Amino acid sequence: MLIETISIENYRSIKKLTIKIKNNFLQLIGENNSGKTNVFRAIDLFFKSSVAGITQEDFFQKTIKNLIKISITFFNLTELENIFFEDYLCDNNLIITKIISMNEETERVSSDLLITRELPEIPHFDGSKFNKWGENSEAIINFFKEHDYEDGIKNDKGKITKASVEKAIPQFIKEKGNECELKKKECSTKLKWKEISSFLPEVLYIEATKKISEEVKTSEKSKSIYKKILEKIILKSIEDNSDDSKIIEEFKKNRNELETLLKKGEDEEDKRFEIIKQIESNLLKNLNQNIATNSIEIKIFPPRLQDFFTNTDIIINDGIESSIENKGDGLKRALIFSLFITYSEYLKNKIKDKGISEDKPFLFIIEEPELYLHPQAQKSLRDILILISEYDQVFYSTHSSNFIDISNYLSIGLTIKEPIETGSRISFIEKELFKPKVQKEYELLMRFNPERNEMFFAKKVILVEGNVEKIVLSHVAELMGKNFDKLNFSIVECGGKTMLSYFIKILFYYDKPIIVIHDIDPLTAEQEKSADKLRELGYDNRKIEQIQGKKRRFKENNKINELISIGNNKIGLITINPNFEKLIGITQHGDKKGLKAFTFAKNLSIENMSEVLPKIINFILAFQIDETREDIEELKIDTISNDKENHSDNEQLLQSEEIVRNEIANKISMDDDKKQTKLYDFY
Repeated sequence: MLIETISIENYRSIKKLTIKIKNNFLQLIGENNSGKTNVFRAIDLFFKSSVAGITQEDFFQKTIKNLIKISITFFNLTELENIFFEDYLCDNNLIITKIISMNEETERVSSDLLITRELPEIPHFDGSKFNKWGENSEAIINFFKEHDYEDGIKNDKGKITKASVEKAIPQFIKEKGNECELKKKECSTKLKWKEISSFLPEVLYIEATKKISEEVKTSEKSKSIYKKILEKIILKSIEDNSDDSKIIEEFKKNRNELETLLKKGEDEEDKRFEIIKQIESNLLKNLNQNIATNSIEIKIFPPRLQDFFTNTDIIINDGIESSIENKGDGLKRALIFSLFITYSEYLKNKIKDKGISEDKPFLFIIEEPELYLHPQAQKSLRDILILISEYDQVFYSTHSSNFIDISNYLSIGLTIKEPIETGSRISFIEKELFKPKVQKEYELLMRFNPERNEMFFAKKVILVEGNVEKIVLSHVAELMGKNFDKLNFSIVECGGKTMLSYFIKILFYYDKPIIVIHDIDPLTAEQEKSADKLRELGYDNRKIEQIQGKKRRFKENNKINELISIGNNKIGLITINPNFEKLIGITQHGDKKGLKAFTFAKNLSIENMSEVLPKIINFILAFQIDETREDIEELKIDTISNDKENHSDNEQLLQSEEIVRNEIANKISMDDDKKQTKLYDFY
């Protein structure tokens, strides 16, 4: 049984929100105090048997009239779970709702449990019972008569009662459900929480603020994550091993025999040890001298296999040999994550050997898993959690770009703190954005540059083609007294113009201002010619290939414009004609562009800076989301038109550049491979 959907109402900063779990994974990001922890606490509260500790502070706007409502839809039920919850399934899913209330006078907190059922639209039936049976029984019975089911609602004595009708409804749905309209309704249930929870995933919740020492405790009464995972690995491994399982069966047999000698049976002959019966007799005799008592029984329970884990310990020698409970928080947290790795390896081998089992799954909820871990360890743990999510579900919140799994972008939720009357909300990407081939390309683009993931944490995102723009614009902003990092702005180099659209598509779904900066990369009349025509003019294949690349970059202008027009209220556009490199006076091609850009930025000052660069920065600073905006807000930078002293128009400049390049090409022998490479690099 796994979680498909989570709905939370009126809990702390959350008025109402719904989360759909994709691929067993949930990655929550967002500013501090935006609601991430409240989401996890609500989920944890749902799985708890007690509402102890709930106060008025836990109700939305501290108003207890706003009942806390947490509803979870479960899917992928096992065969046993399907049988147990047969009467409560909706489209093969199980929907359970916990409602928490507080008495205004006594401040007593209580909870109610509801299960959603598919029920027919029977007159005067409210989803859990019939209303005013005495007044409405005739109309209710007529409903069943209309569906030829009068005999089905009779009790063993052949009579129709309110109880017999309620009891008959599940069978009526099975037999006649396709003949009437069914609606999902939240109903009270006779099932006890203990019965239900025995089937639900087991929550392993690591809070950022909770002392990690609580999660490595090994004492008898501890319910630490360490003990839960260790017990599962060892017990399941023992049970799955044929030789070990024989020992377990023998243990169970001996345990049953021991139970007969320790525990009194209800209808059987008392076969317990005589000493136990004798002590009971003496206790009863002595007790009756003061208080009249009918009987007394000493109940002794023999140990279960898992009881052998109630008092375990783990000893670590890191120079000093001692219990893990005596070590520092860094080592304790490292142990927990080492345990995750061990568990993932256990799962991997189990799935490989036997396929997915029907063992009760874990639900891992982890706040800020990056704590105490260096960057390489963060990436490693992220991969471990992804592996675990192949079987168990993994939810975590993070402030680290290393923990963003961009390949699973459907699971990334951005928590947003709205005005108090609105409550926290979460933005998700709700559909696949890329075709499989493009998706793989995008994954590679992001995976090997986690710095790009910083865009998910920023208040405002500036998308640029490459490092040249990033280096220069960051430095210009600094010179103007505006530090982008302090403003929580993120400049993202997208790996080229053709990659910009990938990032735009992703960011569309998150409510944050986006500025796209790209070159126009205009074409000359000659460059617009077809490949065949260029061959006729004597162009070699490498030059033709380069021109084709220019054409692709030029065509990207329209693609970007079309994409931006969809979300023009949140996206600003800065275009540079012909390109950013010309704007700052460096060559567009070559492998040292970054160094040249850095040198340019280093020598830049307010006094020697042109007005164009500050204009770009001011546009970035001023741009905001505007729901009323109808047209794209655009800043056009035209370095060609501004250079009229040397060039009359764009075409003349481009043609002159082409002449110079052709002259250089003529000086290089096409027979020399090394020189060919240099020519290719130049272009």
